[in-house]
Order: sequence, then structure tokens, then C-alpha cells
Amino acid sequence: MLPEVRRRVRSAVAIAALCAAVVAGDAAAALAQGRPDPSPDAASPPASSAPATGAVSWSVQPATATGADGRVWAELTLKPGGSADQYLELRNLGKEPAVFSLSAADGYFTQQGRFNMLPAGVASKDAGLWVHIQPTIQLDAGQSAIVPYTVTVPDGATPGDHAAGVAASVTSVGLNKSGAQVGVVSRVGFRVMTRVTGAYRTSATGEVTGSYHPVWNPFQPGRVDVGYTLKNAGNTRVSMTARIRLSGPFGLGARSQKAPAVAELDPGESRSGVIAFEGVWPVGILTASLDSGVTPVLKHTATTRPASPIRISTSVPALPWSQLIVLVIAALVVLGLMYDRRRRQRSIRKQIAAAREEGRREVSV
Repeated sequence: MLPEVRRRVRSAVAIAALCAAVVAGDAAAALAQGRPDPSPDAASPPASSAPATGAVSWSVQPATATGADGRVWAELTLKPGGSADQYLELRNLGKEPAVFSLSAADGYFTQQGRFNMLPAGVASKDAGLWVHIQPTIQLDAGQSAIVPYTVTVPDGATPGDHAAGVAASVTSVGLNKSGAQVGVVSRVGFRVMTRVTGAYRTSATGEVTGSYHPVWNPFQPGRVDVGYTLKNAGNTRVSMTARIRLSGPFGLGARSQKAPAVAELDPGESRSGVIAFEGVWPVGILTASLDSGVTPVLKHTATTRPASPIRISTSVPALPWSQLIVLVIAALVVLGLMYDRRRRQRSIRKQIAAAREEGRREVSV
């Protein structure tokens, strides 16, 4: 028995070592591809700064032609075919000269609500193509520069909000555990939000699903997971607040929870989540509903359609399987007892009949 245990332990150690090697290989591949870190973020302070990459650290923020103006990001309103000259301030906070790469790309909000821009190597299709900026700039240690860039909206651009980001990046080179050289692209920047004039429309849609997770202890309730999706179906940025409600037949036992607020959602983007309701008894059919308000992030013109709130619901099957199993077992036990009782009664009747027959035979003799 002991050799078998030792063999299993050696196998488990080998598998763990293999998994660790795979994870390390993936991490090295990520570094070699130069994935951006950190990324432009809506929560960044006005002076967005990057951590030191070797001896280089830097900051980027919106500016005017004379210097930084305290904005967190750039917000523009342009007609189709229009353009605007903008500026950013780039500061080399390190102790050595550095060459910074300047770039622009389409922007988006992550599931966590943080603003990001497409990584290098992924082609932009929208507002990232509208931003024109010089490709590189060299700064001495402690030096800052005002860098101009231009946002030009094409003639056929659709009305509404279009997100992009501008960033300054530095590539550093290091060695991984195997001694191979790997490169990491670190970038920092801010978002450039362009609103194209026209007919603005604030609209949103939603989806809601539900699943019941029973507990096999028939004397304990289960859990309902309600999944939801909020989607910006209009052409302007919106914020959304949602409440998830769960109720039994005829609205009995209703309860609700607030979903995390969505501060900003770009046109076409969606945000998903799951709300868990604990202590739910299986009563056959439950109802999960989503009620969400939709608010434009920026004020619109008088031609804007008002946003309609989202109110949708779905049925969630919640069958009492564990309770049914207990009932079936109880029914089988009762049937078994009834059958045994009848069997014993038949046996007793047979014994009584046999005794009577025996008595009649003795009397006749």
C-alpha cells in the first residue's frame, strides 16, 4: 500500500511542476508580446504618470498650447468633416533621456468600468483613426514638452459619442528565467471623447436570466443566480442604475438587490453581472426581473429622444427535487409498512382459519 501512495504523490508533484511551467511560459509570452501596462484609465488623476520602466518614468495629461490645464481627459464636439487642434503635456520624470512613442487608438470601457484603449497590433476602426499625432519624441531627464495633435472627423461619421485614447509609451528589455530577452511596452495617456453633432439618441436594452441551485438537504433553502446584461443601444454615452428583483408565485417572498452602478457605457457596449439570492425555497416557478434607469452622461440638444427605462422579467424553474425525493422515500416507506401490515394480517387470518379447521376435524372425530 505504501509504494502505491508514494507513486501517487510523485505523480501529483510532477503534474504541479508541469502546470507551473505552463503558467511561466504564458507570462513570458505576454511580456514578449509587449502587452500595455499600465493603460489609460478614466480613474487616473489629471497628471497621469507611468511607473518607472528601468530608469524611465513619465506623465501625460491634456494641455493647451501653453501648458497643462487640469483636465482629466479631452472632450470635443465636432461636426462631420470638422477638426480641432489639441495638445498634451509629456514630462520625463526619470533621470535619463528617453524616446517616447506616441500613439492613438479606439477606446472602450472594460467590464470593471475602467477606460482603456486598444493594444498595439489591434487596428482601430473608429475615433482612433481620427487622431493624428507625431510618432516619437525624445526628452532629456526632467524635461517636458507640449505635443500637438489633431482630431479630424470624417464627413460620413455617425452622430453621437466616439471614444479614443492617446498615449506615450516606452519599451523596456529584460531577461526571463531562462535568460532570453523579453520586451515590455508600458504606456500611459488619457481618453479623447469626440461627440459628432446630429440627432442624438439615448437608448438601452437589457437581458435577464436565472438559475436555481438546490441544496440536497431538504430542510435547507437553495440559491438563485440572476444574470443580467445592460447594453447601450443609442449613440451617446449613458450611465445606468439597475435593481434585480426575485419573487415567488403571486409576488410572494419578493426581495431585491441593487446591481453595481454603470458610470459610463459607450454606444454599442454592454455590461454584464450576476446577483446571487441566498435562502430561496424551491416553490416551482420564480420570477426574476430587471428594472434599470438610463441617463445620458452629457446633456443633449432639444432634439434628443428621452430614454425609456428597462423593465424585463423571466421565469426561473425552482423544482423541489430534494423535497420530492424525501416524499418519494417516505411514500415508499409507508407503502412498505402498509404492505407488511397486510401481509401479516393475511398470515394471521390464514393461521386462524387453519386453527378453526383443525378444531372442526377434532370435533367430528
